[in-house]
Amino acid sequence: KFDKCTNVLGPLRQEVYACLTCSPPPASAAQVYTPAGICYACSISCHGEHHLVELSTKRNFVCDCGTIRFPSAAPCTLRSDPESGR
Repeated sequence: KFDKCTNVLGPLRQEVYACLTCSPPPASAAQVYTPAGICYACSISCHGEHHLVELSTKRNFVCDCGTIRFPSAAPCTLRSDPESGR
């Protein structure tokens, strides 16, 4: 299923994807880069039309979709209330 963001479940072992549209790498290697990761559900529902890279399965991963690691113009569409995550 991909109708719920895993963020509210806390740290889980899950597949992690990077959205290069919302969190592109810097133009220069000298710039600080803090990449953001998203869960499978968000990769389909929130970032389906974006440039995605499948990273791997990670332990203790919490989805970054809809958090401050992404632009405010890119909220998580699977969590109706980003504050509470519900």
